[in-house]
This record gives sequence, C-alpha cells and structure tokens, in this order.
Amino acid sequence: LGRHPTVNIIASGIVGGLALLTRPAFLFLSPVVFALLILNNVMTSGKNWFPSLLQNKVLLYILPFLIAFFGWSWVNGQTTGVYSISTMTGYNIINHTGKFFEYVPDEYAEIRDTYLDYREIRLRENGNQSMTIWRALDELRSATGLNYFSLSQKLMDISKELILQHPWLYARSVLDAWIGFWKVPIYWDPTQISIGLLQSSLVFVWNVERLTQIVLNGVFLLCVPYLVYWTITRRL
Repeated sequence: LGRHPTVNIIASGIVGGLALLTRPAFLFLSPVVFALLILNNVMTSGKNWFPSLLQNKVLLYILPFLIAFFGWSWVNGQTTGVYSISTMTGYNIINHTGKFFEYVPDEYAEIRDTYLDYREIRLRENGNQSMTIWRALDELRSATGLNYFSLSQKLMDISKELILQHPWLYARSVLDAWIGFWKVPIYWDPTQISIGLLQSSLVFVWNVERLTQIVLNGVFLLCVPYLVYWTITRRL
C-alpha cells in the first residue's frame, strides 16, 4: 500500500482491531502503537506536531480499535449481560491472584475457602496452582448460585481488591509468568503413553523443539532492546 499513508494507517488500525478480537490479551497493542505514532509525529514535526497529526490522519489509526472494542463489548453485553471485551477475565486473572487467595476477606469466604481447597489439591499434583479455577468451577457455581458469566465478574472484582491490597505479590506473579513463557514450559505426563518407543520418541522431539524455541526466544530478547536503541539513536 506504500504510497497511500492514509490507507496504511487505516489498514494497520484494522490489524490491531482484529488482534484484539482474536485474543483480548492484545488489548494493549493498538493503544501502544498509537502512542508510538504520536511520539514519532512529535519527534519529526516539533512544535507543529498537532497540525501534522491531523494532516497525516494519524487519529484514524485508533478508529478500528475503538469499533472493535466497543462493538464486541456490546455483543457480549447483549448476549451474556456482561459489557466487556471478554467474559473470561475473572477466570484468567485468578491464575495470578489465586497464588495469594488466602488474603481474600471473610466477605467472600465461600469462594475463598472452596478455591483454596482445590488449590491445595492442584499444588500436590504438580506444584503449580495455574488453572485451578477449572477444577473448582462447578463447586463455586453451586456454592454461590452465580452463572458462568456472573462468577467470572465476581472473581474479577475480588481479584481487583487483592491486587490493590497486595500489588507486589501480583507483580511478582506476573514476572514469574513472563519468565516462564520464555522458558517454553510444557504440561504433560509422558508416562501416560503406553508404547515405549513412541514415548521416548516424543520426549526426544520435544526436547529438541524446546531447545530450539529457547534459543530463538533468547535471540529475540537480545534483538528487541538493540533495535529500539538503534532506532532512537538514529532518529536523534
């Protein structure tokens, strides 16, 4: 689309909106890119950055994102009663806040105690409390009388309180998860494969694949700060 900057801006905005609809975790993507576009405009236009912003039609970038965000939130609201980009937020965030769920106040004792019981079982099984919520889901719904969507919203409300009261515990959990992502974990039990040759072959293939991914991740993590530094210094 090279010689049509307006079309490029709109097309990029559509890609950001589609990324959001593909996975709500990409909510940050379009606002970050939009901020970078504005920063680039300020650096290249100086004091005339705002007229230049309008002239270059940079504001059009955020339009597809806003349509995707509010449009899909409206669809969720009409369908489930929860006006949000995702009805799963509470179930996802508890993978972090569940690590310190014992600090939930007595006001939510039913939810807290039920979750802690299942967390204990999960920790005994594999030493990791992630995804405990799916084991506890039916009992939590039965104990609270909430439907699938309302329970997610309730867990989100509880998690917000926990994060505000214990921000460092939440930050530590996020950091652990970030590091764990780059280490390419796998959650499986190869001993469940009864055919010995197949089991050993899959273990070998996975080890090679994991090593390859770790090397590629390392290259990526080294390249990103270098390219950011190089781009900034070249601009300056």
